[in-house]
Amino acid sequence: MKKSLLSIALSTLLLATSSQVLANSKIVFSHYLSKDYVNTMIEGFKKDNPDIEVVAMSCGFRDCHDKLTTALAVGEGAPDVVTISTIKLGTFVNSGGLVNLTDAPYSMDKTGWQFDASMLTLSQNDKGQLFGVPFDTGPVVMVYRKDLLDSTGMTIEEATKDWASFVTFAEKLKEKSGAFVLPAATSLINPLVMGTNNAPGQPVYLKDGKPNLNSKEIKFLVNLVKELYDKQLVAALDGSSNDQKFIKLYREGKLFSDIDGPWIEGRVVQEYDPDGAKKGLWRVAGIPNNTNVNAGGTVFAIPTQSKHKDASWKFIQHLMKNESVLDIAKIAGTLPARTEIYSDPFFDQPSETFGGQHSMKLYTEIVKQNKPYLSSPIDNIANEILNSSIKKILAEKADIDKTLDEANTLLQRRMRSLK
Repeated sequence: MKKSLLSIALSTLLLATSSQVLANSKIVFSHYLSKDYVNTMIEGFKKDNPDIEVVAMSCGFRDCHDKLTTALAVGEGAPDVVTISTIKLGTFVNSGGLVNLTDAPYSMDKTGWQFDASMLTLSQNDKGQLFGVPFDTGPVVMVYRKDLLDSTGMTIEEATKDWASFVTFAEKLKEKSGAFVLPAATSLINPLVMGTNNAPGQPVYLKDGKPNLNSKEIKFLVNLVKELYDKQLVAALDGSSNDQKFIKLYREGKLFSDIDGPWIEGRVVQEYDPDGAKKGLWRVAGIPNNTNVNAGGTVFAIPTQSKHKDASWKFIQHLMKNESVLDIAKIAGTLPARTEIYSDPFFDQPSETFGGQHSMKLYTEIVKQNKPYLSSPIDNIANEILNSSIKKILAEKADIDKTLDEANTLLQRRMRSLK
């Protein structure tokens, strides 16, 4: 009898202790998303999960990734849930610092979520295991000034028929309005190389396990960029599209277009040309030569250091609800990676920024044509080497074949040091 009472007492104590631990669960969410959106998501999560406190830690895009890199390197300090760009994901997966979401209790492949195939492959390792939950996706599009297009007498279909047509258009544009077709030469290379330098389902910078920085696809892009740069059809050699020097040119009507993901719509309104956006001067189209490319996107991941993995997974599931995913599209203008919600009426609404164009509908159609490719741990290194080589080719008139061969050899050496 005494033993039975003791057992009951112990069980009660353990249950109370367990409940107290759950009640005191606190997870840290490190992100570079819209603060308004994140605050709304946390409030909604608290209503359904009052026992779990979520502390949001907002950081810049680069800062978020740098802090995670440091935490994984020293073995402590990682948040419980993180936003990671697919551009960076391969490095973190390779380090073993992220939870495999294919395994139970997560079993992400059994959630029923339908994803853009190109984002799904970017969230996997070479064994098909998933380490990130795709949140948004970035089919590459081109925003442009319709009034500058009209000044050339060409239609957007004529200007973007193929890359030769795009160069011809850029020459007419410069002649008629003095405007540059793109901000920087490298702004064309960076988004396009990801989708043109690989076979479907394969890494971008590797072929049969060997570097391919001197592929015919990369050589074509480099020659294209060189022609635009040599003819002074782009505003500069290098630089980010939201650099102040380019924003000034956009607002003066001296820059025609920019190439990036769907989030670029918000950039037009907030940075490039607020007044022009209000007047409906801007439009959006696909890339010349019908080049369908994914510029990447954001995934949610759980670092292995997290001490609250169950609570973290609950929070991610909340973020992936239909209404949660739709909210980020409405607030930040990004395109969700979950394709089954594209049937929502929101995606067929006209855009005031783009003169009544159904821009979201356009993005959902382009996504279907994206070619899936795999991320790899060498992506960042290869991209850095390639960009350095392109600058050398353009600024120093270096030989294309020789420079890219040297870049390939350098990447091979760097790969050996990673092993």
